[in-house]
Amino acid sequence: MLSFQEAQDILKANIPKPRVVRIPVSKAMYYCLASEIKGDSDIPTMDNSALDGFAILYDDVAAKGDEPIKLKIVGTIRAGQVPGRRLSSGEAMRIMTGAPMPKGADAVVPVEETREEQSSVFVYRAPRSRGANIRRAGEDIRKNAVVLKVGDRVGPAELALAHLAGAQKVSVYEKPTVGVLTSGDELVEPGRKLKRGKVRNVNTHIMASLLEHFHIPCRNLGIVKDNPRKIASAIRKAFNTCQVVVTSAGVSAGQYDFVKSVVETRLRMKVLFYKVRQKPGKPILVAKKGDRILFALPGNPVSTFVTFLLYVRPFVLGMTGIQMLDLPREFAEATEPIGGNPRFTNFLRGRIHSDNGKALVRTTGPQESHLVTSLYSSNGLIILPEGRLSVQPGEVLEVWRWR
Repeated sequence: MLSFQEAQDILKANIPKPRVVRIPVSKAMYYCLASEIKGDSDIPTMDNSALDGFAILYDDVAAKGDEPIKLKIVGTIRAGQVPGRRLSSGEAMRIMTGAPMPKGADAVVPVEETREEQSSVFVYRAPRSRGANIRRAGEDIRKNAVVLKVGDRVGPAELALAHLAGAQKVSVYEKPTVGVLTSGDELVEPGRKLKRGKVRNVNTHIMASLLEHFHIPCRNLGIVKDNPRKIASAIRKAFNTCQVVVTSAGVSAGQYDFVKSVVETRLRMKVLFYKVRQKPGKPILVAKKGDRILFALPGNPVSTFVTFLLYVRPFVLGMTGIQMLDLPREFAEATEPIGGNPRFTNFLRGRIHSDNGKALVRTTGPQESHLVTSLYSSNGLIILPEGRLSVQPGEVLEVWRWR
């Protein structure tokens, strides 16, 4: 049986090289860029006003005493309108926010600090300095400057920047489509009346929601009966449209746990590893055939959840070009005794919080792998490595945040 770190090393060594595709910028949210984006022009393209006011020559008002300075209004400039004349000494032009500066002007006085009278404007307070309230050409983006780098993941800010830089289509790393299914004769879909002996299927919904959380396309293929032929057929069908398939349940050593034998004998996939010294989630199987990858996760809901975070998440994110694959890690002080099984790497559902700047962590209750309620208040996984039986209040632990 592999250690957790050994399994992680095998997993990451088998992440395929991301595929590059070209898509419209408007469709690029949550994709990783496969090529840099450069500005196609200076942004702003011209010096422009930062506010509504009057474009003036700074020297006309710089030596202002107690009395307001009177200037002649010689025009109005709106946003998007290029000034038609140069501004001379003793003159002012009305100017709107974002409107290009006229030649000769070197400051803008806010409208609130002026009084307009017929064709003149009285300036009551001079701008602080030459260039005041002017946005300079190229202040945001310089032409041909790199604004987004290879590997940047596109969020709302990056999307705005790409549009501003003039990009129309971008090269990104393709996202895999992931199929999820679960097996079990006892399973019924949520919403149906729960008869004695039956269990609601939450596992495919756990996996689908996690994929949605990480912005990965998903096909929820539902429930398959505990039948080797049906399991094999469902997985084959899933691989017709999905590069990655994730199953839940049927992967342990019970009489009706058929997934491992199906993978090896019917699907003839190469098993990369089976069983890991971790709790929860020991009976996990990862297999591949060509460029297709199968994750077979254990069936208890918490085991499905934790192994999905630890194995499926980094694999599929790596396929999208993301480099930082591990969950965010930090250290926190235990507020209660916390125990685990020293023969395994233990991943305990925990709640990390801050108290006067100190990071503290506690468990979210009983840690049995069927207790979905323990996930509700959890925001991280408390790590108890192999060989460590327990910790006491005040001891420092490593915690991996998942939200």
